[in-house]
Amino acid sequence: MMTLQVVTYRKHRPQRFQDIVGQAHVTATLCNALRAGSLAQSIVLAGPRGTGKTTCARVLAQALNCTQRTEAAEPCHTCPACKRSVSQRSISLFEIDAASHNSVEDVRALVEQVRYPPQGDAYKVYIIDEAHMLSNAAFNALLKTLEEPPSYVVFVLATTEKHKILPTVLSRCQVFDFKPIQVQQIIDRLEEIARQERIPYELEALKLIAQHADGSLRDALSYFDLVAATPTEKCIAYADACTHLHVLSPTHCFEMTTYLSGGQVQKALEKYDAVLKLGFDDYFFVVGLTAHLRNVLMCQSAHGAALVSVSKDLQDRYRAQAEQTSSSVLTQALGLLNRCLQQYRQSHYKRLHVELTLIEITNLSAARNQPEPKPAAFSSEKPMQPAREARIKPSKKTEPSAAYPSISLPSLQQLQQHLDAPSSSGQDKNTEPPPDQDVLGEAEVQRAWTQYMHTCQAEGRMRLYSARHSTPRLVSKDVVALTCTHKLHHQILMQHRGDVQTALSQQLKRQISVQIDAVLQEPSTKTPYTTLEKYRALTQQWPIVDVLQEKLALDVES
Repeated sequence: MMTLQVVTYRKHRPQRFQDIVGQAHVTATLCNALRAGSLAQSIVLAGPRGTGKTTCARVLAQALNCTQRTEAAEPCHTCPACKRSVSQRSISLFEIDAASHNSVEDVRALVEQVRYPPQGDAYKVYIIDEAHMLSNAAFNALLKTLEEPPSYVVFVLATTEKHKILPTVLSRCQVFDFKPIQVQQIIDRLEEIARQERIPYELEALKLIAQHADGSLRDALSYFDLVAATPTEKCIAYADACTHLHVLSPTHCFEMTTYLSGGQVQKALEKYDAVLKLGFDDYFFVVGLTAHLRNVLMCQSAHGAALVSVSKDLQDRYRAQAEQTSSSVLTQALGLLNRCLQQYRQSHYKRLHVELTLIEITNLSAARNQPEPKPAAFSSEKPMQPAREARIKPSKKTEPSAAYPSISLPSLQQLQQHLDAPSSSGQDKNTEPPPDQDVLGEAEVQRAWTQYMHTCQAEGRMRLYSARHSTPRLVSKDVVALTCTHKLHHQILMQHRGDVQTALSQQLKRQISVQIDAVLQEPSTKTPYTTLEKYRALTQQWPIVDVLQEKLALDVES
């Protein structure tokens, strides 16, 4: 008959406080309390799964009844009490699974047992695992016993969800919070176990297992067993770890990032299809790509690279790709991937959902590599594009073909600025003096503001894009003022003043200070109702409308 092997996390369960990984702040306090004889009789061990709560409770129970404790308050493992505890034959140690014994009757039976003193040991230790699963009635039945237990009883409550335990229970216990175990501590423990078991390993594989364990040593040891049981040979290999843990290989991520940052839509979609054919799920692909882009973004600075826990060779590859990728593209790509993950569960066609996200990311890079569009300058000799539908009917004398010519009108704001601009005498209108390269002009400021608004529209920042009609003007050498005629636009620009200032500084290639001015118009005493009244109100605000009406021979309905 085949004998099943004990799993690694049970075989290598710590038997001393010093062997518990990553919880020195808890074990040191318990050892000091044992040496001083001031251990609390009701203890709560709270923390994430697989961090050593039950193990610490068992070691504490063994140390309490040990007759030959060391100077460090560790159990000796040689006395009869320690041997009984190790072989699970101790009648003074009770482990209760609160998930299956959570009723008030179970707690009342426990309280009845507490009245009897231990036989052959100094203490009776009750370990209540998953204590948060107890019902409120069960907690209330245990309150009095927790507050005033017999001198020979110690309660240890282990839980992963401390917030579900009643505050009246927590106030009667000494609470110890366990922390997630750090990646390097898990790697060191895995290396130690691999050497003891004489299993060859690749360090990259152990790092991948530690990162995938999410702070849980028990999960890491379970993954360790899974990867070690490969059909080819008993070895902890990186390729096997990627396969068993369903982790996207860094090679695929580096290639995908190159395609995304280069705006190569077709190659990016082909790579995505190749990854799916390898058996990866859409969701895990997005998660892996998100983690990769995060590492690339971190490696753009020396301080951020310290937050990437990978090998030196892999970190060098991250740095090389970080130098070739824009930080703004990476940030926006991470935002799009995060949105994709949030909406993934509600999507009915998940592959298309991911493909659209990849296309959006490539469009970001493609838009960044394109040259900036030149803003259209107003000229009386060039056709004009209408900014909005005209509400003034043409004159009946005008022919239909001439009434709706293929003309081009700029906004009223640009027309008014052109009308108010002083004309230069003695010079040709089409001839302009060469601009001074060191002096910032109004045209450059207007061009930078227009380009920034186009960028906001492309990125979907419609709230900031709504303030596009604000007027930029040059106040001094490096000070640009934005004049708003609406209170809401003034509030929006004040909230995003830092972003606006940074964007304009990048566009103008110099440090610019931005000030937000509000020119709020007084409300009119009379609301215009008829078409003629609306036309007169419009000409009061924009005199250029009256000029256009005369030049185009338009008739206003009365």
